[in-house]
Amino acid sequence: MNRKPIISVVTVVYNGSGIIEDTIKSVLNQTYERIEYIIIDGNSNDGTIDIIKKFDSSIQTIVSEPDKGIFDAMNKGLSKATGEWIIFMNAGDMFFNDQIVSEIFDRPLGQDVELIYGNVSLFDEDDVYEVSIKTNRIKINLNALCHQSVFIRRRLHPNFDLSYKLSADHNLIYDFVKRGKCKYVDLVVSRILMGGVSSDLPATRREKFRISMQKGKVDDKVWAYIFYGYGAMKDYTKRALLYVFPESLFHKIRSLKNRIEQS
Repeated sequence: MNRKPIISVVTVVYNGSGIIEDTIKSVLNQTYERIEYIIIDGNSNDGTIDIIKKFDSSIQTIVSEPDKGIFDAMNKGLSKATGEWIIFMNAGDMFFNDQIVSEIFDRPLGQDVELIYGNVSLFDEDDVYEVSIKTNRIKINLNALCHQSVFIRRRLHPNFDLSYKLSADHNLIYDFVKRGKCKYVDLVVSRILMGGVSSDLPATRREKFRISMQKGKVDDKVWAYIFYGYGAMKDYTKRALLYVFPESLFHKIRSLKNRIEQS
């Protein structure tokens, strides 16, 4: 009987004293037994490290030192990992439930699978909604996968390219999807706190456009132009609505839209 693989879970945090404990508990409460947990702290000064130390007997690696940003810290976590698979669950983000890692890795996956991904639940103070993103070699130009819902074989996981400040995760996931050795599981893997590093949508969209233009074929570039134009139009429409209507009304409309889409 084959032994279940070790899953490396990496959490990156900087001054996250208000959110780090929920993330840690979501990892430590997993029913899957073969988890290696790594936390990379960017030399926080708000008490974050004191919270982490409360759980140090259950965390395999803790590093607290300055870094050059989130993807530099994620590279540090990657270098410490020893598991067969790796996932990044950064401060404020959580596994969707206590059984999700078991639900994924208790099933046959196939030796040729390089990347496993699932759905995501997005939340903030006002709203929660689930997003199902089943991608392929074309759709990856339109919608990025959320790295919090992505497991990658560690031996195949390259370092994050630090020239991308917002989309270094999408840059490497793009290559895996293009190779086609990915497996989609129709499960919500993670709960993501909205407002992270990629919440600057216009800047993130520009980086993703750049990735498609540099790495894609002709059809990829066509789709990238379409998506970029569509996204810019959405940004313009949003700014126009916020100019005319109160922001509170705009958020109510967005919440209603999300509920309708989920029904």
